[in-house]
Amino acid sequence: MTGYIGGQWVEGGFYIKHPGWKMETIAGESGCLPDQKGARYSKVPLPVVMVAGPFVGLAYIIFSPIVFVFAIVYIFVKRIFGKAK
Repeated sequence: MTGYIGGQWVEGGFYIKHPGWKMETIAGESGCLPDQKGARYSKVPLPVVMVAGPFVGLAYIIFSPIVFVFAIVYIFVKRIFGKAK
């Protein structure tokens, strides 16, 4: 994958920001990537986005309730037993 920097003029498509793994979309034939200090981008081919998208959504649906329950249990355990040393 080719690397790009924030503020660079690029062709339309999907780009992933490093660090942070945020997806940026450039609509139309071309556009400018958001200009953020130290932001690097990689272009992601459309077939990869189409195949990976449903799996990412499924992982979110499956793991969100699990993470929520563990977070609530963690908060209650910290309040009951105090800070661990």
